[in-house]
Amino acid sequence: MENEKTSLGSKLETLRKGMGLTQKDVADILKINRTTYTKYETGVTEPNIAALKKLTEIFGVDLNYLLSENTGAEVLSDNTSEDVKAREFLRLFNLLSEKDKEKLIEQMKKRTDNAK
Repeated sequence: MENEKTSLGSKLETLRKGMGLTQKDVADILKINRTTYTKYETGVTEPNIAALKKLTEIFGVDLNYLLSENTGAEVLSDNTSEDVKAREFLRLFNLLSEKDKEKLIEQMKKRTDNAK
């Protein structure tokens, strides 16, 4: 079990830093104390299912990835500015309500249709 915690914590830290977020930023999004989130990264405790789901939305990864035994380094191995922008867009998009997601998709479709 300790390896899973270390792996999950390492992934959370890598993803968070890759998005330029602080532990407090992530804790605020999760609506928890920073110390609680720090314990997730250090492997002292594990997030519950609701927090795991929210973490997948924040970081734009899937639950299987977070819970797998891979080290997590591969997520940010290609750190081009386009990749960083895409991850940031996905992170922000996942924080929107379903209604706002639909509105944004429609706006993007209109803009890309006009650009053709």
